[in-house]
Amino acid sequence: MWGRWAFDRADIANVGSQAQTGEMMPICKLLPVWKDWTTQANETAIRDAESHAYFLALLERQEDFDSAPSLYYHRENPMQVADGRRRLLAAYEFLSNNQSSRTIEVFWERTQP
Repeated sequence: MWGRWAFDRADIANVGSQAQTGEMMPICKLLPVWKDWTTQANETAIRDAESHAYFLALLERQEDFDSAPSLYYHRENPMQVADGRRRLLAAYEFLSNNQSSRTIEVFWERTQP
């Protein structure tokens, strides 16, 4: 069953996501790897970097995402990104840099299959 949750920096840090290499890792470890990848001169990396800047600017203006990231239960990590990896990366960076107590709304399917 899906529910709405308010995630803070610590919650977001532990959400699992897939790196460009295919490796799964928590957002807190993925952010530096992903940011390094976005410096490559290919279209996908450039678009990702542009969307990251957009999401950071949105958060800096104290606005919310148009659609909340969604997570699903996985046996290796009960919080895996289904949709919204770039939004979560931006949220984690924003909350880390600003020492903010703000929370980010996510949809989370917590039910084990």
